[in-house]
Amino acid sequence: MPFSFDEATHAITMAAGDTANMLIHVEYKELSAGDVLVFAIFDPSDLNDIVRKTVEIKDGIARIRLCNHDTRDVEPGRYKWNLRLITSPIYDEEGNIRVDECTDEVITVFDTPPSFKLTRGGGRV
Repeated sequence: MPFSFDEATHAITMAAGDTANMLIHVEYKELSAGDVLVFAIFDPSDLNDIVRKTVEIKDGIARIRLCNHDTRDVEPGRYKWNLRLITSPIYDEEGNIRVDECTDEVITVFDTPPSFKLTRGGGRV
């Protein structure tokens, strides 16, 4: 099954190893240059991230691209996903975001994270 997004439930379905491009419109009154959106797919049983993408928001749009290597080795199953907006992020030596300052905003988009169903599309590529 190709990538699909359910507008009502925000559920995502895609085949492991497929490529998906998502454009997310971010409406937040205090957006500024350098603000980012963090997209994460996680296992609801242990809350560990399976896929994590951090992208800069430009002109109110975050462009998230899931590539073959992001999901090809992930077991098919039912996961959850969420988005977090981070304003004025600081990066450590490894390029990971740190939010040590009280001036940073960290905003979770979904109170109840939507479903992310990963299927097996055929031969592993």
